[in-house]
Parts: sequence; C-alpha cells; structure tokens
Amino acid sequence: MNFNPHLLLLFGNAFLTTVLSVAIVAWILVREYRPTIKRLTRENEAARESEQPAQGADALPHRE
Repeated sequence: MNFNPHLLLLFGNAFLTTVLSVAIVAWILVREYRPTIKRLTRENEAARESEQPAQGADALPHRE
C-alpha cells in the first residue's frame, strides 16, 4: 500500500475547513437570534403567568 501524505493533507484541510465554517455560522446565528429568542421567551412566560387558572376548590373538576 502506497502512503500519500498529500492525500492526508487534502482530507485534513477539508475537515478543518468544514469545522471552521460550521463554528462561524453557529456563532453568527447565535449572535443574531439570541435577542429574538430571549424576547419570545419573556413574552411566552408573561402570557403563561397571566393565563394561570385560579387556585382552590373552584379549579377542580366537578364529579357527580
């Protein structure tokens, strides 16, 4: 079997380029969408707090 170091360099370069590009895209997406995600989370929590049912005997289903 003939070992070719250029082939190893080619695949190593392709792998590192892929990893680097994925990291850059992930960083850009997190930076751009984090404020929107936080805002939507706050709105969702505020909507849940305002829609909570009353506590007590009135909140239980009636059985006959």
